[in-house]
Amino acid sequence: MKVDPYELLVRWYLRFNGYLGVENFLVHQTVPSGNVQVEEIDILAVRFPHSREDPGFQIEPDPKLLDKRAVDHGLVDFVVAEVKGGQNDTLNKIWRQPADSVKIERVGYVIRWLGALSDDLLIQKVATELQASHSAQQDQFLFRVVMFAHKVQPKLSLRQLTFHDIADFLVNVRAQCWQDRGFGVRSPHNQWHPFIKEIWKIADPGAGPDSEGSVQAIVDHLEKAAEQRTIDGLPFRSWRNRSADSFRNWFREHARRHRA
Repeated sequence: MKVDPYELLVRWYLRFNGYLGVENFLVHQTVPSGNVQVEEIDILAVRFPHSREDPGFQIEPDPKLLDKRAVDHGLVDFVVAEVKGGQNDTLNKIWRQPADSVKIERVGYVIRWLGALSDDLLIQKVATELQASHSAQQDQFLFRVVMFAHKVQPKLSLRQLTFHDIADFLVNVRAQCWQDRGFGVRSPHNQWHPFIKEIWKIADPGAGPDSEGSVQAIVDHLEKAAEQRTIDGLPFRSWRNRSADSFRNWFREHARRHRA
């Protein structure tokens, strides 16, 4: 299976900030013909209030990502991550207005699966608020939608981070912290995904002429990876940006050629 480099980077960025994550979460619905997939969430993640990484010193998380309410009041922070690496940088329909019962039920499906709430009336209340304002708090639990894209859209009322923001955190915080504390050698990361190891190598303080140059090099590397990825001969980006109808047409033609 081909990997979306943007989603992979966001998943690891969340991990570096103390979030446990699940990617490509599917919302199902039962219909007369069977059980079908009706929605896909790029990444679901949760951060617990006392999470910290301390290899002899505390590695600071990214304040651009963390929510002040969660930090100040010790809330469990659930993040629904929307990753927009292609040309389509609009929110999925499930998060757009106007709201309707179908959207609320699908958001409720996600909240129910996360398992923080058991009462169906509370789940519906939180789902309604989360769909409308992209943020909802119930007791010690915070639910929010966070969008990751190439640029920030001022008209959207939700937390947004760019891929440049992620690269900046990796270069100037995560990779730099070892040098700031006088560690000459960082630990190896052989278990990491190969693409993340490539990014980490670029982020190394000694790898580039300056930090901004390294940040831009990560963004460029990410863009190049997205352009070069293919799914059985179809460019990855083209596949991601095709409409459902055009993709189905491509798939039928692809299947016909294989049968021939």
